[in-house]
Amino acid sequence: MRSWQSVLFEKYLLMRGSKKKFLNLELMDQFIEEKYNALPYELDKKFQEKHAINQFELSGMKYYVVNEQINPMKVIFYFHGGAYINDPLIFHWRHLVKIAEKTNYTIVVPIYPKLPRFTYTDAFTAIHTLYDKLLKQYDAPFIFMGDSAGGGLALALAQDVKLQNKKQPEHVVLYSPWLDVSGLNPEYKEIEKIDPMLGLVGAQRLGKLWAGQSDISNHLISPLHGPIDGIGKIALFVGSYEMLIVDAKMFLEKAKKEDVEILYFEYPKMNHVFPVFPIPEASRVLNTVVSIITKD
Repeated sequence: MRSWQSVLFEKYLLMRGSKKKFLNLELMDQFIEEKYNALPYELDKKFQEKHAINQFELSGMKYYVVNEQINPMKVIFYFHGGAYINDPLIFHWRHLVKIAEKTNYTIVVPIYPKLPRFTYTDAFTAIHTLYDKLLKQYDAPFIFMGDSAGGGLALALAQDVKLQNKKQPEHVVLYSPWLDVSGLNPEYKEIEKIDPMLGLVGAQRLGKLWAGQSDISNHLISPLHGPIDGIGKIALFVGSYEMLIVDAKMFLEKAKKEDVEILYFEYPKMNHVFPVFPIPEASRVLNTVVSIITKD
């Protein structure tokens, strides 16, 4: 049964009104234009100090390290969501601190280049540069994780490091991943009615901008179209009250057709990226994720 906290949080999401710009291209374009004047992201200093989160910069990209260690057992490379235009929320950080506390793993979080000034090519150049550094720095298994757009990045990076013959992640853990930015599946419109956060036309606008001059079917943009065999053990978590359940189901079908085993968790009446929100269902997902990534 759905918790009362999740019902209240859904109402909070609706009150925020962020879905409006995903339903109205004029509002979305205005939002994109405003982002040109956005200040560089800074994690709240008090939160950073309280949880001993360290801040670094490499080739112009800021990144944070949660639970930094010289010789960690494993390293989580986490990519936050935000439709390739927004920076992480405090909910992301609280979730990551909990993962670090339960696993004692080191977690690296890049504030990767985003819209409207950058496209996927800028992001992957910066991410690969950081990954190469981390491979030299840590002699430990890696786990790629991400939510929403960051889930798409995590999967695309796992595909890309295989194609480039770099060290593969042990696990790829995805929360509500955005895997097909085309938005062409007709099922999106039906789910859009009950999703309190996302809308189709705004997402399509951002996806097209993220692609730049490239075809949106490029696996670095829409990793649904990339290889999924031999890229790490995949676990996917999604709610039934979110548009990206369409992506999740397409990915599950692809895995079945290609005979690739994945762990697929679908939660009834849960919203987009619910595992990072302050609700009981998120705590249960956290325990499941910890069990998966600490099993080996």
